[in-house]
Amino acid sequence: MRLTRLFRSLAIASLTLVPVACKSGPDLAVAVVQLTMPDDATRGEGTASIRVTEMVNLQLPVQDGTGYSWQLATPLASDSPVSFASSQRETAGAPEEVVIGGRTWYLLTFVGNTPGSAVVDLVYMRAWETAAQAAKTYRARIDVRK
Repeated sequence: MRLTRLFRSLAIASLTLVPVACKSGPDLAVAVVQLTMPDDATRGEGTASIRVTEMVNLQLPVQDGTGYSWQLATPLASDSPVSFASSQRETAGAPEEVVIGGRTWYLLTFVGNTPGSAVVDLVYMRAWETAAQAAKTYRARIDVRK
């Protein structure tokens, strides 16, 4: 029983290397790598390796109606090899009926800008509780190559 709880709280997110979407053109070749975290974990981490212009999607669990959301622990530096592209609530894989306090997903997208490595730290907390400790954390290491 204790061992099960330990594995749940220290669960390492799974890395899915299946392209979620691909676009192509003369100067554009975009693949999407998806990182996820089990919804019952309190800490997660993942590593993705992408090329410049490719994207990494972080699909992280949230509970509707609680005020909690995923946010960057610290802003990305202006010279970071990745940039934050978008964030949105996602219903794919979530229950069809939205229930207050029910599980759904939050999708954060990062894009590779220049070759290099970046560590992206995310926290799951209420935006107005700035002094509170995060309920969950996620660390993504993103390696960008040419």
